[in-house]
Amino acid sequence: MPEPRRDVDSAVEGELALLDPDIRRSPERVAALLHPDFHEFGASGRHGDRAGIIALLTTATDPAT
Repeated sequence: MPEPRRDVDSAVEGELALLDPDIRRSPERVAALLHPDFHEFGASGRHGDRAGIIALLTTATDPAT
């Protein structure tokens, strides 16, 4: 059996944590999961920086956001 890839496991755990509503409501917990240089480019071409994504996630009322 191959050795577990801790870096991949860690990334998957972080991504799954961002789906947890309790974590998404906490700016501190979201910030702990995002790299300081985080940037996101959505399918629409919209760009989001770390501060904007933290604000969006922690104020969203729709869990699909």
